[in-house]
Amino acid sequence: MRLLVLGLLAVAAPSQMADSSASISGVIRVALTSERAIQFSVVAQSEHMNLHNTAYGTTPGIYGLKQLTPGAYRLVVTGFFEGGFQSVTQRSITLSKGQELTLDISVPLPGEITGRVIDEDGRPMHGVLVHAMDKRYSCGAIHYWPIATSKSDELGLFRLQGIPAGRSFVVRADGSTAGGMSPTDTFFSNTVSPDAAQDIVLAAGETRSDVEIRRTKQPLYCVDGVAESGTGFDSMWWEVARSGSQRDQLVNQSTLSASGEPLQKFVICGLHNGNYQVGVSTADLKSHPPQFRSSEGVVVIRGENVHGLRLRPQAPVTVSGEAIWDGQTPTNSSDAKLFVHFEGTLRMGGGVLSEAAVPARFSGPVNLLPEEYIIDRVEVRGGGAYVKDWTWNNQHPPGNRVSLGGESGGGHLRVLVGSDGATISAKVTDIDSRPVSKAFIAMIPASATNEAEMSVAMVSGEADQYGYYSVDAVPPGRYRALAIERVDGATNQVGWGRPKDLGANFVSRLWAAQASGNVVDIAGNAKVDIKLKVQHF
Repeated sequence: MRLLVLGLLAVAAPSQMADSSASISGVIRVALTSERAIQFSVVAQSEHMNLHNTAYGTTPGIYGLKQLTPGAYRLVVTGFFEGGFQSVTQRSITLSKGQELTLDISVPLPGEITGRVIDEDGRPMHGVLVHAMDKRYSCGAIHYWPIATSKSDELGLFRLQGIPAGRSFVVRADGSTAGGMSPTDTFFSNTVSPDAAQDIVLAAGETRSDVEIRRTKQPLYCVDGVAESGTGFDSMWWEVARSGSQRDQLVNQSTLSASGEPLQKFVICGLHNGNYQVGVSTADLKSHPPQFRSSEGVVVIRGENVHGLRLRPQAPVTVSGEAIWDGQTPTNSSDAKLFVHFEGTLRMGGGVLSEAAVPARFSGPVNLLPEEYIIDRVEVRGGGAYVKDWTWNNQHPPGNRVSLGGESGGGHLRVLVGSDGATISAKVTDIDSRPVSKAFIAMIPASATNEAEMSVAMVSGEADQYGYYSVDAVPPGRYRALAIERVDGATNQVGWGRPKDLGANFVSRLWAAQASGNVVDIAGNAKVDIKLKVQHF
């Protein structure tokens, strides 16, 4: 397999002391092959200094980053393959003053999934969109994100390329909105529920070729009602999205003619049984963003049409919130910043609610449309602080899902911030006491009762080239600490210290292995050194 050629581009972080800066260089190769990666990017991300340094290869496989401020970095290496797909791997490193580190990195070869789509009578189905859906834990719940898409040919055959190794996927064939009995979204192997679908985990470079999907037919239904415009309008843009765990949820959209009346009637058809969000707006999305939403929230279709839905104009969403210290305010409180992010479920978008110094109080309109959101990140960065607890309208919302707009209006976010976080330093070695780089370190709270809770609450990261891992602002309590041999793809994560979007299969295996971890009791403001032996599973 070949990669494409890319010219040189290197952006180095500014440095006031060039003679004390560090550098890193090496060769990028494709795992399982002898050829070097030709088109790639290497990004060095620094947590505390907020630096992002990027380099691309100038000659086949060679990279270099210079004038790096000494400290801890995460290297994110992306290989760009023919056909437009990518492969990503990560490495943690620590650079000292004046160090010139040489580090060769292997990019895992992506896999692919092939198969065919047939109807209930076994006949091939042409032109069906098929998706590989990444099954991951996010916000304490399993979500499904589309990673690769293909369309079946006249023989019903499809080919999904660029599938990351080591992660769990489900495969979905899209349904149809044709009248009468119509194929609904169907997963391999032959179920309409993603949670009941068969998991597929590929090794690097593997091809899975026995994926056959027999699409299930179900009746279609309609939703009708009125949109209350107040002044009326001449055309409408309507959209329908699934309300659930699949993150490509927009299932139907179109432009409808309108009468210009204050109460505009509408009829939306082509919907199978399920839970939906329905929205209507003026057709010019650029100048008039969607603003009409059902005050009833989620629309449930169960074997019959839905009548009398009323969509009302939504005022700008007003959200109030506060971030307060638990106990006395620490001397370095000005270094702690609150960061909250909302991820929309109707659209693949979201927004930042606050990025303010703790203690923080805020209230007013935010740049969010009225709909359902997932609060996918509540963090306090800097100052050795951590989020001890947070609530939305005095509750812990299941799956971090909240509704903005409608009769529920906005909401109130309350964040309790702890200042007694501990600093943990871990050293990972093998059975012969040699340091192990790339090991995945997890500290699992004893309070976690299942893998979903663990995925949110555990502290995790990766050992650097010397086998060391360090993290601060760890909440006090009892943990099980363990080091696992790194699995490319499955252990990729965003952020420092807290996991985000780990592969569901890896989370399950980690939960099963936690009993073998070291029990560690961590006191407030403590500095704890841990020695771990790497485990293989």
